[in-house]
Amino acid sequence: MTIVWVRSRAAALVPLVIIVAVCVVDIVGGPDFVIIALVVMAPLLAASVVGPRLTGVYALAALAGAGAVEIANQVVDPGAGGGQVARVIRLAGIALGGGIAVLQSLNGQGLATAVLGPR
Repeated sequence: MTIVWVRSRAAALVPLVIIVAVCVVDIVGGPDFVIIALVVMAPLLAASVVGPRLTGVYALAALAGAGAVEIANQVVDPGAGGGQVARVIRLAGIALGGGIAVLQSLNGQGLATAVLGPR
């Protein structure tokens, strides 16, 4: 076990910490305090630290966490945070950001050509 291995393992967990922290802060802040869209940072960071599979896992975790927070906020106060349309737009943005992160991770490994085709 080397120092580099420990650092890369710890770096691979940073996106998970971001997802949990943003979800907790959004829930504690109440339904009018909306920062859940910041959860998209996790898969975007993961794209530069880990491979495409784990980036995809983080993208799905970010979307699931954001969805859970949005459902909880809707139960507490349906009109808070801009209403239903704003919630759908936030979740769509998180899904799009996660997809971009996976493609970037593929590109970093030279696999984007296999998915998207040659330029």
